[in-house]
Amino acid sequence: MFVNRVLYISIITTISLSANWSDSLNSAWEETKKISESVINTTLEKSQELSKDTMNLMYKFNLNDTKCTTNKKLEKEHLANVWDDFLIKSTNGLEKLNKIDNAPEASLLNFGDDKDSLREDFNSILNDIMTLLVKDSKTISCIEQLKKLKQEIIDENINIISYKEARITAPIEDSFKSTKGDYTQSITISKEKIGFYSKKIKEIKLSLLKNLNLIGLNLSMPQLEILLLRVDSDDIVGISIIFDTSKSITKELEKLLSDSGEDIEISRRYYGMNLILSEMIVYTQSIYMKQLNEKYIPKLKSIIIEVQKIRDESQRLLNRAENKKDEDKINIYSTNIKSLELTIKTAKLYVDNLKLQRLKVKKAYNIARENLSLTRNTYKTVAISSKLLSLIKSTQKSFSHLMNMQLPEIVPFKNLKMQKEYKKLTEEILKK
Repeated sequence: MFVNRVLYISIITTISLSANWSDSLNSAWEETKKISESVINTTLEKSQELSKDTMNLMYKFNLNDTKCTTNKKLEKEHLANVWDDFLIKSTNGLEKLNKIDNAPEASLLNFGDDKDSLREDFNSILNDIMTLLVKDSKTISCIEQLKKLKQEIIDENINIISYKEARITAPIEDSFKSTKGDYTQSITISKEKIGFYSKKIKEIKLSLLKNLNLIGLNLSMPQLEILLLRVDSDDIVGISIIFDTSKSITKELEKLLSDSGEDIEISRRYYGMNLILSEMIVYTQSIYMKQLNEKYIPKLKSIIIEVQKIRDESQRLLNRAENKKDEDKINIYSTNIKSLELTIKTAKLYVDNLKLQRLKVKKAYNIARENLSLTRNTYKTVAISSKLLSLIKSTQKSFSHLMNMQLPEIVPFKNLKMQKEYKKLTEEILKK
C-alpha cells in the first residue's frame, strides 16, 4: 500500500529595512547582480552536467538497440548459432534415452545406472537444450531490457524521494555541502532519466510485439501489456520460442533426412533428433504446469487468505466505529475495506486466469504425450526412410498446433485500478 506524502513547506522571511533608503537600493542592486551571476554560472554548469548525463544514457541504451530487433534473417542466424550445439546435445540425449529402455528399475541392490538415474541425466540434457534454444533470442533480449529499464525507473523514483527529503534541511548556499539548488537539480536529472527510460520502454515494446508475432504469438499492444503483467509471462514467451525454434530445426532435419536417401542408420539418427525435440516439448510443458500447480496458484491463494483476514478485521473495526459514530474512522476503514476487496477480487480473477491456462496446457500436454508415444515407437520399429520423412513433416504441424492450443486468453482490463493491483500481485508472487 503506497502512501502519497504531500509536504507543504512555508518559509517566511523577514527583511529589515535600512534607514538610508538610497544606500539600501544600491546595496540591494549590487547583491542582486552577484547572486544573478552566481545563479547563471551554476545553471550553465548544471545544464552541461545534465546534457552530458543524458548523452551517456542515450549512448548506453542505443548500444543495445540491436539486441531487441529481429527479422527472418536474424531468425536464421539464431538457428545457425544453436545448430552445432543442438546436434551434439541431442546425440548425447539419444544415447541416454536408448540406455533407459534397457536399464533396470531403481533398487537398493542396484549399484549401477538405473532408469531413474538415467532419466535424471536425460532431463538434465533436455534442460540444456531448452536453454540453448532460447539463448541469444532477440525476444528474450527485449524482455530483459524492459525489466532493466523498469528497475531504473523505480531506482530514480526512490532517488527523487531521497533528494526531496534531503532538500528540506539543506542550506541555500554552501561551498562544501549540497544545497537546496543542488537537490533540485538532481531531481530534475532523475525526472529526465525517467522520461528517457519511459520512451525507450515504448520503443522496446513495439519491437517485442513484432518479435512475438514472428514466433506465433499474435497479440495487440493492450494484450502485450497484460501478458507482461502476468507472473507466467516468461514461461509463455520461453515456451513459444522453444516451439518456434524446434519447428525450424525439424525443417532442417527434414532436408537432411530427404538427402540421406535410403541409408536407414543415418535416417534413424536424424529422426532420433526429432524424437529428442518431442521429448523436450513434453518436458517443457510439464515444468510449466508444475510452476502453475506448485508455485503461482498456491501463492495467490495464500495471498487471498491473508487479505481476507485483514478485511474481516477491518470490517470488525468499522462496525465498532459505526457504533461510536466516529465519522473519521468510519471513512478510513471503509476506504481500506474497498481497497482490500479490490485486491481479493483481482487475486481471484488472477487464479481463474492461471487455472484456465493450466487447462489449456494440460490438453496440449496430453496430445504431445500421445504424439511422443508414436514418435518413440516409430523410432524403434520403422526401417523405411520415406516413412520417417513423412512423420517429421507431421511433427512440424504438431508443434504449431500444440503452441496455438496453449496460448493464453488475454483480455485487457477495463479497470485501471484492477490492472495496477494485478501488477502488485505478480510482484508479490515473485518475492519468494
